[in-house]
Amino acid sequence: MDFDLSRLALYILSVTILLLTPGPVNLLVVRAGLAGGMPEAFRVVVGTAAASLVLILAAGLLVAGVFTLNPAVFASLQLAGCLYLIWLAIRMIWRLRQQGADLAGAEAQQAGIGQGFAIALTNPKYLVFFSSFLPQFLDVLPTLGQSFVLLSALWLCLVFAALSGFAFVIRRVIRPKYHSALLLGASFLLLGFGLLGAGWAGKRLLTA
Repeated sequence: MDFDLSRLALYILSVTILLLTPGPVNLLVVRAGLAGGMPEAFRVVVGTAAASLVLILAAGLLVAGVFTLNPAVFASLQLAGCLYLIWLAIRMIWRLRQQGADLAGAEAQQAGIGQGFAIALTNPKYLVFFSSFLPQFLDVLPTLGQSFVLLSALWLCLVFAALSGFAFVIRRVIRPKYHSALLLGASFLLLGFGLLGAGWAGKRLLTA
């Protein structure tokens, strides 16, 4: 079977960089890993993978011409995700300030598949990737269907490997006594991402 190895390598490198670049999903995975251990981080990754399947399906329908992407709908989806992220970050910060080191046990019960799914589904990086970047690589195999299946499978494998590995490394490198400070920092970064994203999405929604 003929395939474009160089473009496939570029795709793998691009996805890996995208997944490891700091963003809401990365921070959520790290927070879950620090608060509840790798099982909690893995649940967030599973939620992220599930959201990816939805976005992959939407991208396939978009490429096939089944529907077009309305800018207002796109901006509304991003705004909803950012508002949820702001609420989530504020709740994390409030609990950290109220409970301090005891937050780990309480927060471990809150993180999971649902949060990973919601944040990934509305993550601006993922939305742009699947709507604009992925279609550029749909000629790596002879047919569109073959390329789509291969790229989707690679994406899911990289999601599990990169995000789980990221959480594992953070847990091993950062000493437990610094976990609370890192959790607080991650929460403020999530809040910042949410506020910036909401402002950007709101501006696009007003001009759409």
